[in-house]
Formats: sequence, structure tokens, C-alpha cells
Amino acid sequence: MRQCTRILVAAQIDRAGRKQLRLSWTAIDNIMERAVRRGLANAPDRDTTQLAVDETAFRKGHDYVTIVSNGHGQVLSVEDGRSAHSLGRFYASLDEPHKQEIISISMDMSPAYQKATFDHIEKAHRKIAFDHFHVAQMLTRTLDATRKADMKRADSSMRQEIHRSRYTWLRHRKGLEGQQIQQIRQLSDVLKDTGLVWYLKEKARDIWRGYRVKGARAAWQEWIQSKRQ
Repeated sequence: MRQCTRILVAAQIDRAGRKQLRLSWTAIDNIMERAVRRGLANAPDRDTTQLAVDETAFRKGHDYVTIVSNGHGQVLSVEDGRSAHSLGRFYASLDEPHKQEIISISMDMSPAYQKATFDHIEKAHRKIAFDHFHVAQMLTRTLDATRKADMKRADSSMRQEIHRSRYTWLRHRKGLEGQQIQQIRQLSDVLKDTGLVWYLKEKARDIWRGYRVKGARAAWQEWIQSKRQ
């Protein structure tokens, strides 16, 4: 973590700034090393009950780091890369009591992050929580891909209308106007799979916004069963 933190800070220091301060990269690196060491030494005990894992890019997207934070917004670790080993290094730094107190780990659907969590955390399947944004993004992409597949199977006379409807399908139903509602109703008779995926997308939105934990669990189970039918 210490090395990654120094790299992130160094990326923000441009050549003009170094000239103005009359400092070399070595001097700056030593200053950052001492600052990071003091910060880590004075940091309060880490709360690991609720974790959030994400990746971010720096240096114009060519390098990635894995960032782990807790429910208070406190950054707990910054690790090189976005692999299973990246997150695994953070888990390996935790003692057993801190691992046992973990209740939830919010993350995107990265197979690497999932692998690291299953490798290091007991009962990981009960603690991993895919964040809302990435699940919604996946549903949106699936809906658009389904519409394109349905369009290829539809009569050629309908394809232009189906193409024009692409943004209508992606909108929340409560934001649709009368003409758009009519368009979806008419096209659902032709685009059977698209209509089903659109329904599932909207049902997922309702579950996120309208259920408490116990009710949401039952609602998601019903959602999964309707998807399989």
C-alpha cells in the first residue's frame, strides 16, 4: 500500500512544480515515504465490517490499482493491479479477528475479486454484494444486445422502427411518455425476448427501491425463477 500511495501522489507532481521547489525526484520520494509512514502509524484501528472494493486507473489508463475502503469511507489499502493477487494481498494483511468481523464486501462482478474473496474469506458466498451500478449496467447491456438479436430475426419492414426504439427500452418506465409506452407495447408483440428482458430490468429496479432486506431476498428469488421460466 505504501508504494502505491507514493506512486499516486507522485503522478500529481509535474515537472514545473519540482523546479519551483528545487527538489529532485529522490527528495520528493523521501518526503512522501515519511509522510505515508506517519499517516499509517497514526491511522485509527481499521473497521472492516463493511468493505468496498473498486479499481481505478491512473497515468492515462495504462496502470490500475485496487482500492479497498470501509463503510466510513476510510481507504484501507491501495494495491498494485486489479488481479486476484491484488485484492488477496489486502486480505492477507488482515488478522483473523478482522476477517471474522467482515459482514459484507461490495464489488463489481470481477472474477478476479471474487476468486480472491473465496480464497481468503470464510463463507464468502454470504458476504459478497455486487453493487447496484454494475448490476444495472449489466442488465442494460443485456437488454440492448437482446433487442439487436431480435431485430435481426424480425421482418425487414420492422427493423427501422426497432432501431429507433433503442433508447426507449433503456429508460425507466415511469419516465416514459404516452407515445413511448405505446411503442413498447406494440414492439413487445414482435420482440418477445426483448420484452421479457425489459420486464426483468424494471422489476429489478422495483426491488432495489421498494423492499427491505427480508422482502428483497424473497423478491430476488422470485425474480430469478421468472428469469428461468
